[in-house]
Formats: sequence, C-alpha cells, structure tokens
Amino acid sequence: MADQCKEPWHLSKSINVSHILSTLVITVSVITWIGGIQSDQEKLRLELAHIKDEQNAMARRTNLKFGELKTDLKDISRKLDRLIEAR
Repeated sequence: MADQCKEPWHLSKSINVSHILSTLVITVSVITWIGGIQSDQEKLRLELAHIKDEQNAMARRTNLKFGELKTDLKDISRKLDRLIEAR
C-alpha cells in the first residue's frame, strides 16, 4: 500500500500488439486519405483547365459577335443617313 502512494502514476515500457495494430491502421488510413486528396486535386486541376478553355472560347465568340453587331449598327447608321439626306 505504501508503494502505491509513492508512485500514483505508472508508465509501462511494454508495447501491446493492439497499439501496434491500431497505429498501423491509422497510418494506412492517413496515407489512403492523402492519396484521395491528391487525386481529387488533380481532377480539380484538369476541370479548372477545361473551364478556362471554355471561357476563352466563349470570350472569342463574344468578341466576334460584338464585332458583327458593331458592323451591323454602322450599316444601319449609313442607311439612315442616306434616307435622311434623300428627303
């Protein structure tokens, strides 16, 4: 009883098999989780590149359409000027 009062905290130097197994399972789980994150990151990187390409293509189409509208408005303006001058 006197020994228990002197040392209330006891640390054993032995390692249980369950501790080793749980550490291995946790290690494998973390490695798998990190691998999943890396593959998700690669998928997102590819998706981002695809979205950027789509946006660039859309910007080119929009600029083309804007140019066409600008040309059409100039033609309409010329025709209106001719009609006004003809009267």
